Amino acid sequence: MSIPVWGLLEKGQDDSETIEEAISRLIDAHNEDEESHVGTGQSLKSHKASVIIDHLVSSIVSSAIKDGEVTVPKLGWDRFFLMPELESLDGWDQTKEGVGSDIILECIGCVHLVAGNAVGNKSILYLNHADLLVFDRDDPALQVLVSDDGNWQQDIGIAIGYRDPFDILHKMAGIKYIKADGRAYAFYVYESGGNYYEVQQEISAEIPFDQVWRVEIDNTNKLVRCFIDGVLLASMDTSAHWPNLSSQDFFSIGCRNASVGNNPVLSISNPLFYKKW
Repeated sequence: MSIPVWGLLEKGQDDSETIEEAISRLIDAHNEDEESHVGTGQSLKSHKASVIIDHLVSSIVSSAIKDGEVTVPKLGWDRFFLMPELESLDGWDQTKEGVGSDIILECIGCVHLVAGNAVGNKSILYLNHADLLVFDRDDPALQVLVSDDGNWQQDIGIAIGYRDPFDILHKMAGIKYIKADGRAYAFYVYESGGNYYEVQQEISAEIPFDQVWRVEIDNTNKLVRCFIDGVLLASMDTSAHWPNLSSQDFFSIGCRNASVGNNPVLSISNPLFYKKW
């Protein structure tokens, strides 16, 4: 953008603009010009073309990076590594109920949870720790790929803070699909005066089939956020009754039979859990 020389500009006696006002107007016009500093040899063009773009240390934050943009090769292009996640169930605790219930390690990174054949029978995987607890202040998050086997006769749940996502007498937060309702809900359970209360928010009417479920607890803003396939579907304000987690049970993933005579199967893969130390 060229800057005109003041003395060469035409002037009129009916123009009351001062030199200071004119300078301010021209600066504003310059700042609003999309083409400012992008020409050959100018600062933005040089910055963009630099082999290494200079930023302040720790100035690039996660919110500035699109989900899924950092791929595995970018994390370790010149080395081999494997993240099978579920190749061994030695560190997982299990709950199985009813005839025909099972937990099957089908292949690397995938487990089939088979509930018993009576209504209410459950099959659950959960993780806990003898020395570490999960608290709200840890900002825990849980993500997993869930898929009904096509039977469509089961409830499905994931939860942070307790070993059974279907038990509403313990503090936790998560997502669950209830077959009888034909709905998935974001939920959390809190305790007050020795009683437990469940708060739900409907988030989907789709049967879970190859869906990525994710629940996050935001301690700073007192929110429980729930996502399906990367889309934020619930941001539940818990400031009035915070779950106040304090549990050795990090999280749980499970299915529950909702129809007599079936052994519904839930496939789970790529579980991801993290929290602050």
